[in-house]
Amino acid sequence: DYTEYECHILRYRKVTQKKSSYYELVLDYTPFYGEMGGQVGDTGVLVSEDETINITDTKRENNQSIHIVKALPKNVEADFMACVDTDKRDASAANHTATHLLDYALKQVLGEHVEQKGSYVSPDTLRFDFSHFQKVTDEEIRKVERMVNDMIRQDIPLQDHRDVPIEEAKKLGAIALFGEKYGDKVRVVQFGPSVEFCGGIHAKSTGRIGMIKIISESSVAAGIRRIEAKTGAECEQMMYDLEDGMKAIKALFHNAKDLQTVIGKYIEEHEAMKKNIEKFQAEAVERAKERLLSQARDVNGVKVIATVLPLAPDAAKDLAFKLRAAQPENMLCVIGSKHEDKPLLTVMATDDLVSDHGFNAGKVIREAAKLIQGGGGGQPHFATAGGKNIDGLSAAVDKVVELAQL
Repeated sequence: DYTEYECHILRYRKVTQKKSSYYELVLDYTPFYGEMGGQVGDTGVLVSEDETINITDTKRENNQSIHIVKALPKNVEADFMACVDTDKRDASAANHTATHLLDYALKQVLGEHVEQKGSYVSPDTLRFDFSHFQKVTDEEIRKVERMVNDMIRQDIPLQDHRDVPIEEAKKLGAIALFGEKYGDKVRVVQFGPSVEFCGGIHAKSTGRIGMIKIISESSVAAGIRRIEAKTGAECEQMMYDLEDGMKAIKALFHNAKDLQTVIGKYIEEHEAMKKNIEKFQAEAVERAKERLLSQARDVNGVKVIATVLPLAPDAAKDLAFKLRAAQPENMLCVIGSKHEDKPLLTVMATDDLVSDHGFNAGKVIREAAKLIQGGGGGQPHFATAGGKNIDGLSAAVDKVVELAQL
């Protein structure tokens, strides 16, 4: 409830980690909310006459607030004013209230089987986990968003029922979290039809949230779904980013009015061009296969094909397998190729070369790849490697033949 308090440091301790250290302070009085129930802790400052100390986080431990600071005050016995960063607290409070509205809306749209299974609330974002047996559809997400945004526009005031006997709280319709233990008296937070047990900090009214936009829906476990959302200023910034992105995309397509149709046409043309390229590539591979077979060298009864061609990786692999199919015995194929200014090495050997001569393409290519400043590997009959040094490609091809020791 408070954002400033006069206080003193009761005790402190140093916490040392691998590469850093920090201090934990306990104050006699504090306005700081300690992280609890999925809501992050407050940040702010401790101010004395002589200095200001930043509080980077607040935790709860043994029913007391632990304030995290990077350095101790010079005088730990001084009088301090503990001041909460109200902008961050207000943003966290708004996001916390938004999770309550989400919980209510999800029950209305998906059914009363929905139960909260966890949440995370910070100044920048919110996350809400809940029970549901299938993916939430786009239409259902839109209904939930509309319902929550309608409650936000109504600017429903917070009704804060404190120290309410638990039976009376249940009569109010308060929703308890499964597995949570409650005392004889509880706090009930109510925003219109949304009524829940809660000990966290909330907005004074739903209008403080501004608006909500669900940015993702996913599965985190069997029967558990997760919604992530933005609110308020974060939501506004996200819309600006999307608008800027859309303008940039439209500029690429000459600011076309019907962008969806234009992009669809470009995709169709791209697919058609891709098919033509694949056709031409297949024809080029077939021609290369016939030419290389006719030019193969005979080394002690083994057909050796060693060449450098301007081929993409998939085309080089396709060519190697086609050569093996055409020459299933006594054949060693070494293809050096250049793609996007990078050297590639492809080695293919027939099974008899592996079994009778002990050839291992994976081992050989690792050694040859050093000449192109790269690395690779594979199976005894087939291996590939990539590198950085195009100038060493021809030498790498020759190295494979040398290492084959035919």
